[in-house]
Amino acid sequence: MFRLRSFRACSRRLFHSGAVSRDQVLDQLQTCAAEDQVFDVVGRNKAKLTVNHVSYAIKRLWKFQKERPQMLRTVKQVRNHPQFLTLQVLAENKISLMDDASVVNLLYFVLRLQVEHHDSLVQQLVIEAWNRLDRLEITALLLAEELNPHQALGVVETMAEVHCRNLQLINKMSAVLLKNLETYRPVEIARITQSLILLHCQNPEIFSRLKAKLQHFLLHSVYPYEVTMLTRVLSMLPSRRPDEAVLSRVNSVIPQCNLNDLNTFAMVVAKWIRNDPSYRHNTSSKYVHLLQTLNRCSRERLHSFESLDVVLEEVKCLSGEWFDEMLLEESMVVTHKLIDQISWTNVNELGNYLNRTNYFCAPLMDRIANVTIDNIDKIHYSAMYPTLLPFAVLNYDPPKAEEFFDACIRHFTPYISSFDPHLLVLLAYALALAGYFPEEVVREIFNVDFLAKLDAHLEIFPDTLNMRIRLRLMELNRAVCLECPEFQVPWFHDRYCKQLQKRAMSSISPAQQQIHKMLGDVLGGMNCAKVGVLTPYFYTVDFEFVLDRHLHPVPYSEPSQLQITESGNVQWQSGSADGDRTELPPGARRIALDFLDSKSFCKNSWHMKGDAMMKKRHLEILGYHVLQIPHFEWNSMELSTEDAWKEYLRKKIFSELP
Repeated sequence: MFRLRSFRACSRRLFHSGAVSRDQVLDQLQTCAAEDQVFDVVGRNKAKLTVNHVSYAIKRLWKFQKERPQMLRTVKQVRNHPQFLTLQVLAENKISLMDDASVVNLLYFVLRLQVEHHDSLVQQLVIEAWNRLDRLEITALLLAEELNPHQALGVVETMAEVHCRNLQLINKMSAVLLKNLETYRPVEIARITQSLILLHCQNPEIFSRLKAKLQHFLLHSVYPYEVTMLTRVLSMLPSRRPDEAVLSRVNSVIPQCNLNDLNTFAMVVAKWIRNDPSYRHNTSSKYVHLLQTLNRCSRERLHSFESLDVVLEEVKCLSGEWFDEMLLEESMVVTHKLIDQISWTNVNELGNYLNRTNYFCAPLMDRIANVTIDNIDKIHYSAMYPTLLPFAVLNYDPPKAEEFFDACIRHFTPYISSFDPHLLVLLAYALALAGYFPEEVVREIFNVDFLAKLDAHLEIFPDTLNMRIRLRLMELNRAVCLECPEFQVPWFHDRYCKQLQKRAMSSISPAQQQIHKMLGDVLGGMNCAKVGVLTPYFYTVDFEFVLDRHLHPVPYSEPSQLQITESGNVQWQSGSADGDRTELPPGARRIALDFLDSKSFCKNSWHMKGDAMMKKRHLEILGYHVLQIPHFEWNSMELSTEDAWKEYLRKKIFSELP
């Protein structure tokens, strides 16, 4: 199946026989801007639909889904639409009329739309595609010299997608590309360069020619987005420093760029600085001038916006060190200036932005909550997740918190069976972070049928997303068991957590090592504290110790020691609290002491985030008194000596306990 998918792009270019003839139905499909419009065209033209119409309609449906963030896709609704069944039946009846590209593409699209593997359309497409696969491979391997420039580019991109390491084929294809290099447009030269870099091509001649072509196009292009793209790709080639002409062209185009392009230029300049040894000896260099221009133009562009929707559109994909340092705060200033433009149409986009940037801004969140409460019936139920997510992740209760969360829960609950399984898990986890456990949602998730459906659903997800959803399901299971025992949901993640623990490399920070060393002095001995304790339900506590009723430390039977790996990394010991957990003496208290690094706090403040608060809540349910050491307190100027750190620990332990 993966081989078929990998040849999708290749087959599209190798076997496409020319431009599809225009007709009324195709024109209507091409102008569709959403799924319901596609289904409307299909419903009105069932008798007229050709194989090209069917293929294009399904491709269009996947395009709309692909353009949305993974969490906001509505694949299930698309797949369950009556007109999608029409497309499936028509596609199955027309397989024999499809060319190779259409077979492979259609198989790719229906699998992305999560049509079941046992569905007859999928089975027929698989059979047909396997029957034709040999022809694709032979074309790629044996007919390289006969490929036209467009086909050669398609083959090389496919080789890069599948991480081809066939040196003979790579050399043959690079020779074909080199021969046709003058025929390619700027974007194609960029695509060739990226593909050959991924293939680890060892042909210096083609890279020399590609560099020259990239520079030529860059210097003569009049389109800012094209200059940005060419500069980014040019920076991927090995070079100690860029040509002066390139720097000059970049500098001249910066004032015309959008924020996304400016962010790309900032990353490229940072790369040039790292690669150019002369920068260290010349702080007033050309790079400094470029960065100053980038900073000035980005601020000017941001402050020129008079529409909140335009701001959200330009910042939604921005990330990286330069953005965090130079634009994040400015973008929030501008957003706050346009706070009156927050409406039911953009609360989810603003919520996404606040969550993605970890930026805490109470006035913006209060406005989101109020607008949502007042306009809840106008907002699509699937938008509830991004709307309420920042409140959960950033641990903020607006003045009307209960009314806000209740309105969101009431709004989406009638549709819980329509949610894609992974999205419902993420939504329930977000609510759990905020301390909300709607029983109907919990019952929907923790039943055998739903979990089986979720397993099948996750099979086609990328590994990273698959692991993230499974982790969130575990954390939700843990939260329900601890906070809502009346629901009688069983804990079924013991084996999963043990596997996670086995794979994890739990190293500790220098600050945690410092705390461990000094804790022994403060408590009266290294055997008075344990490190890296695994609690029931698999939380890890940085330090655990017991104080009797007189606040005197109670020694453990064996001293706790840090483990040093062969590579020199310091690790926690991996003892499980289930085995070691002893009964406390009467009146004694079990203390959990956690060091909170910057990930536990919002980016722009010392406001603690939801996951750290939920862990504290759960440890307290498990019987701990929880003490937390924020990184900004431990690393402050006031605590710059060993005596000061020890005094801080004494106050934290013996004065802050209730």
